[in-house]
Amino acid sequence: AEVAKNEKVLAEQRFATDLAVQRDENAKLRDELSLLGQQLADAQAAAKREEARLNDIVDAQAADVRQLRVEVDGYKESVAKLEQHLRDNYAVRILEDEVSSLKAQNVQLKNQLTHANSALANMRVEADISETSRMRTMQEQVSEAQRRVATLEREARFSRPLLAD
Repeated sequence: AEVAKNEKVLAEQRFATDLAVQRDENAKLRDELSLLGQQLADAQAAAKREEARLNDIVDAQAADVRQLRVEVDGYKESVAKLEQHLRDNYAVRILEDEVSSLKAQNVQLKNQLTHANSALANMRVEADISETSRMRTMQEQVSEAQRRVATLEREARFSRPLLAD
């Protein structure tokens, strides 16, 4: 009976020892679990901060893209205005060239008219001496030159408002 009692005590002591070891292991596991929980919470908080930082970067870049699009639109508008200005200047230069040409023709025709008037005056002097048919020919030339001068002067008057623009 004593041996059975000693075995029982020994079994209880082993059980108590095993229980204490198990409790120590459980305490260590709880500490590790607590530490892991804290590390997880820290990692989640760091991830949220990183996500917020990245969202801020994305938002800033999106704002930069919007600003660049506005600038590009402004540049496109400037280019369109410049192209229109170049087309307008080209048209004005063409009109100026035409007007210059018309003025030169006008000067030539006026010189011809002056020459014709001079010739007519000479012809009038000669008309008293020569036949009337020759005088008619010169008068027709003068009339034609006057019509051409009048036509050119009308064209020049019509082109002046175009050049004023």
